[in-house]
Amino acid sequence: MMGPTIVFSIPVALGIIEPSDRRYLALGVLAGIVTIPIGCIAGGLVAMYSGVQINGPAC
Repeated sequence: MMGPTIVFSIPVALGIIEPSDRRYLALGVLAGIVTIPIGCIAGGLVAMYSGVQINGPAC
């Protein structure tokens, strides 16, 4: 999740936006990065309670 943000989005955005708007870019990227763990936890909970079994029953 963080790979595309760091490798592509930030450098491209820095090349496109005006220098005066870099503060808003930084705040937006920070807000997006902060929510990554929340999304991972939510996805894990959905996967855990969905009842789908991969490679046999859970121990």
